Amino acid sequence: MSSLTALMLHIGDILTGNDSQENYEIKSKIGEGGFGTDFLITRVSDNRDYIAREPKGLDKTLIKALNYEFTVLDNLQKKTYHLLLEQLK
Repeated sequence: MSSLTALMLHIGDILTGNDSQENYEIKSKIGEGGFGTDFLITRVSDNRDYIAREPKGLDKTLIKALNYEFTVLDNLQKKTYHLLLEQLK
């Protein structure tokens, strides 16, 4: 099975989102685990903070696992948002 070349992220790098075309600056490394290295990034347009992950490798198994992790986190965020809206009513 072939593996794609991973990115090499560095503090101060500017990334552009594929979908949004927004620019993000890498601020600091915040952790490292089985899937890769996590970085604190800031959207340049409004200084909002996010987390970006630099995968350790991009074989099909890892891509599937990362997609699953994203789906779980996205669903959790949506549920939390709806719970917060209910509490504000």
